[in-house]
Amino acid sequence: MDGGRDTAPETVRVLQELESQLKGETNVDEKKKHHEQGLSTQKTFQIHVKHPLSTISEMGNPFKDDRHELLALDTRNCADASVVNTVHRV
Repeated sequence: MDGGRDTAPETVRVLQELESQLKGETNVDEKKKHHEQGLSTQKTFQIHVKHPLSTISEMGNPFKDDRHELLALDTRNCADASVVNTVHRV
């Protein structure tokens, strides 16, 4: 079962939060939210996702290159031979 731990209070809290969201209530206690549910964290996450995507769009898809060199995605500089050897060994 649950190891003797009473999960009813947590279940009630989650159900109340869900009901509030379904009713369109926005006054959910901020202290009860997980830190990753905040608006600023979500915006930062979106920026972090969009940045590599925009780099790939601007520079071209590195997986479609016919080059055999190991390139840095952002600069298109070729990696040193020792780096290439390490990557191949790994």
